[in-house]
Amino acid sequence: MSNILSGFLLQKSWQDINEQLVLTFYFKTHDQVAKVIIDDEKPLFFIEQQHSQQAFDIISRVLPNKQSWSIKPVELQSFHFNPVCAIYFNSQKQIYLARQALSSADIQTFESDVNPASRYLMERFIHASAMIQCNEAQPSANKFRPSKSHPNFSVIHNPKLKSVDHFDHIEFCVMSLDIETSIVDERLLSIACTSYQYPNNLSLQRDVFILSTPKFSTDDEYIHICLDEAQLLREFVAYFLSVNPDIIIGWSVVDFDFNFLQNKSKQFNVPLNLGRNQETIVWQSRRDDDSKRLIIEGRVVVDGIDALKNTTYQLNKYSLDFVANHFLGKGKLIDHPEQRALEIVRLFEDQTDDFIAYNIEDCDLVWEIFIKADLFGYLFQREQLTGLPLNRLGGSVEAFDYRYLPLLHRKGFVAPNTPIDPEGVGSPGGYVFDSIAGLYQNILVFDYKSLYPSIIQTFKVDPLGLAVAQNDLKLSANYDQQETIIDDKHNYIAGFNQAVFNKGNQILPELITQLWAARDDAKANKLSARSQAIKIIMNSFYGVLGTPGCRFFNHQLPSSITLRGHQILTESKRWFEQKGLQVIYGDTDSIFVHLSQPCADITEYAQSLQNELNQYWQDALQQRHQIQSHLELEFEAHYQHFVMPRIRGMEKGSKKRYAGLKHGEHTADDIIFKGLEAVRSDWTEVAQKMQRQLFFLVFTDQDKIQELLQTLIIQLKNKELDSQLLFKKRLRKPLSEFTAMIPPHIQAILKLPLTEQAKYQRGSPIEYVMTLNGPEIFNYSKSPLNYDWYIEKQIQPICDDVLQFIGSNFEQTLSFQGQLNL
Repeated sequence: MSNILSGFLLQKSWQDINEQLVLTFYFKTHDQVAKVIIDDEKPLFFIEQQHSQQAFDIISRVLPNKQSWSIKPVELQSFHFNPVCAIYFNSQKQIYLARQALSSADIQTFESDVNPASRYLMERFIHASAMIQCNEAQPSANKFRPSKSHPNFSVIHNPKLKSVDHFDHIEFCVMSLDIETSIVDERLLSIACTSYQYPNNLSLQRDVFILSTPKFSTDDEYIHICLDEAQLLREFVAYFLSVNPDIIIGWSVVDFDFNFLQNKSKQFNVPLNLGRNQETIVWQSRRDDDSKRLIIEGRVVVDGIDALKNTTYQLNKYSLDFVANHFLGKGKLIDHPEQRALEIVRLFEDQTDDFIAYNIEDCDLVWEIFIKADLFGYLFQREQLTGLPLNRLGGSVEAFDYRYLPLLHRKGFVAPNTPIDPEGVGSPGGYVFDSIAGLYQNILVFDYKSLYPSIIQTFKVDPLGLAVAQNDLKLSANYDQQETIIDDKHNYIAGFNQAVFNKGNQILPELITQLWAARDDAKANKLSARSQAIKIIMNSFYGVLGTPGCRFFNHQLPSSITLRGHQILTESKRWFEQKGLQVIYGDTDSIFVHLSQPCADITEYAQSLQNELNQYWQDALQQRHQIQSHLELEFEAHYQHFVMPRIRGMEKGSKKRYAGLKHGEHTADDIIFKGLEAVRSDWTEVAQKMQRQLFFLVFTDQDKIQELLQTLIIQLKNKELDSQLLFKKRLRKPLSEFTAMIPPHIQAILKLPLTEQAKYQRGSPIEYVMTLNGPEIFNYSKSPLNYDWYIEKQIQPICDDVLQFIGSNFEQTLSFQGQLNL
């Protein structure tokens, strides 16, 4: 076997073993999994050299064995421009003890909160892919050693790791997993597993482990009938190890499936030894909430809901049925989701073939969603760019550190620790103009492409650049929200709140430039997943700088971005108005312009405005700041018909709420809604559909509005729309915590028998209707529906909001007798 491998990082971790730091990395190569163990790396942090003697005395008291740590001057300095020492330790536990002791003596430590496994990789610029090279001079015990338990698994001690840019020709085994349980007696009924090869998208195998029932028998080899739950678990574990997946996916697979399996594991004393070397799964508590992270040694578990939310997909719901219908045009095999839990038990007992098909279909749906939405492509590219493992969703601060810290060190600086209770939290948000309410034709929408990243890139907003300028100019921060006045525009750029940025000593703008070029290349090559990952990472930089969880937090950084955005949007509005155009709305990075005069070619005219304003910024910023503008205004849309609503009960225009029909689009389904009832899940389906149809007729054929409303009222009266009158909520906290104010969906649950109430736990979906006796759960409702209430609370308010723009309202439009009196 070759002593050089290229692999993709699946997992990283660290632990202290015998008072020695041990780093562990799992890499997937083209033909095996390599476990890399590094036990010759010393964890470290930094202190300023002026405190070195005092620090030596303090650490000597808490760590009397002076052979286990050392202090050494290094060619680095803090943001206070003082030289620093590195303090090296044998274990991470020693770092914690020393850091606490130094903190008690008011000695500041630097980077003492950096994850040692991440530090090892980031300093070598290893984000995801690495070359693993064993040193020929090492003893043979440290070379590649295949595992006895699996032929395609090797353990490598202390190799050299080098960064590589790609992971071509690596195939991953992906297992989609789904369990079914009984709501009646909490039994584990079955576990379905379907396995695939990625990126070839090949189906490998499928198996179902199911409890035996008197009515069911089969000769199908992929169906494994088990006498009890303990046998089911044992056979599943053995099967899992034989398939040996690299990645496990599912829908709520951690919080539900594996959590349920863990409880059953404890109940029947069947360990879930699912690790690469049959290690037991581990649940690790998170610091920021009550949830836990699942760790399977050498494997990655990715929850489909979390992965989807981490992209920019915006869906009303994230149930598997809803998401599958959205992406695939098909859903789960049980038709009545509100009765699904009981139907599963019935199928298991009476129609086991259909039950098995349902279980397998859920696995297949998850896989197909991952492929259709390109979630794998997004997650792999995200790891390549940030160093965050596939299942580390969120983590913007960690990703920022991963990219920024090694570059900072090469600039000769160390970073501070994450601040505790920093001042100035909460920078100004994006600028939103007061809108001008009305019904319009020909609205042009212009967007600044990735405004905040382009501001960082243009105005050199950067933690290091700020520190250098503050040291040079001896400026003190304030909160006046004004642009800083400076004289030396050759070397510095003004920020806000007395912030100034050095033009020649910065990191983040250069990083944005690199990412922007990579994104343009990805878009040119139609690599949508890579483009999406880069966009999200770039846009996260502003949020990172504005969070107190960032080690570089300083209120001058985010405010110099957002207040600059205010300035750009305000000045852009003034520019359009000087052209004789009316700006009816603006929000953060978008400007809505009303084109009131006829124009031969609106698209050509809009693009000419776009180009002129971009040139304006090039000239203005060169003159004012001696910098090149990276601001890029884009003509985004031409709405042939557009409504900007009023705030309900007021003449003032609303914010973040509008509806429009773009030029060339001709159906009600084409209407774009922002913030209105048609895209809000707290309104009934009948209200959403009616609003969409009503807007379409206001835009295209106002003579048909009365017919639309008359038909709607008649259908309500004839009970033809009952299925569209459901309210859908989710239980956010236990029922016992609703004491002072009881909302309608809780009132509905409390009308149920206690045995039925007990089925509603935190996170449970709730579907209720409004009846003549108040809110009732849909499945249990016996009372007549209160149609007058639906008209008054759901239909009429929406109609009045829309019809005011054509000088009418709900009651005036319904001019015939009897329709309102149901």
